[in-house]
Amino acid sequence: MRALWCIFMLLGLSCVSATVPSTIHVYVYHDFAPYVVKDDASHGLSEYFVQTLQTTFPNKAIQLHKTSKPHIMKKIEAGDSLIILWVNPLWFGKYTHQLVYSTPITWDSDHLLSHADTPVSYNGVTSLYGKTQCGLAGHFYNFVDAAIKTGKITLHQEKNMPDCVAAINKGLADYVVIDKSAWLNMFTPIQKKQYYLSHEAVDSFSRSALLTRDLSPLLPALNTSINALRHSPHWQTKMKTIGGDEFLDLFNLDLFEIIELQAQP
Repeated sequence: MRALWCIFMLLGLSCVSATVPSTIHVYVYHDFAPYVVKDDASHGLSEYFVQTLQTTFPNKAIQLHKTSKPHIMKKIEAGDSLIILWVNPLWFGKYTHQLVYSTPITWDSDHLLSHADTPVSYNGVTSLYGKTQCGLAGHFYNFVDAAIKTGKITLHQEKNMPDCVAAINKGLADYVVIDKSAWLNMFTPIQKKQYYLSHEAVDSFSRSALLTRDLSPLLPALNTSINALRHSPHWQTKMKTIGGDEFLDLFNLDLFEIIELQAQP
């Protein structure tokens, strides 16, 4: 029986090797910490996760790319083979038939960031009427979409999160929707005192890896590797180094805790 199991395993590995490209391209479009791909030789969250991928698939060459969401959409439409990190399947709903997704790698929540002198709390969409939201180009904000279309909320667009924060400082926008993970990693303790983060979460969500369907044979091993991270002292230490205990918690939450996600400014 053991010999038969080994044969099945070898056949499975051969199948994966035969159907999956020898080079796997991994894309990150987030332009803010902790996800942004480093421009220098240092390592951040994305680089560490790619190391995990390389360990999981030692016979593949894993290449990490820093790009934009519109560019990724073009590559999907062109039929390119790729993996997208730190995303939720709902964000790519248009491409449901072209993508598969991994088990959640981490969990996150959206909050409103505003200036400490003019704090913006979230008590439903109506509490934002008459205000200006800074939005990232290429991003869709479902919870305020109807209000923006009817002019009840004004949308001011910038190309990235740092520019949106700058827009708030200049008075061009009242608030920006920001991830809890970004709040924990983008600002120093002194900088955080300049801003107000809403206690109320706009929503909570998972972050996974999305793969084009030609890479679906990788999913079983990838999911096993992701599930093992929360039990890895090495990974836990790296996450604490990046964002502290509160950031590490985002990798270890259960479903009930996800629903209860709240910011701690």
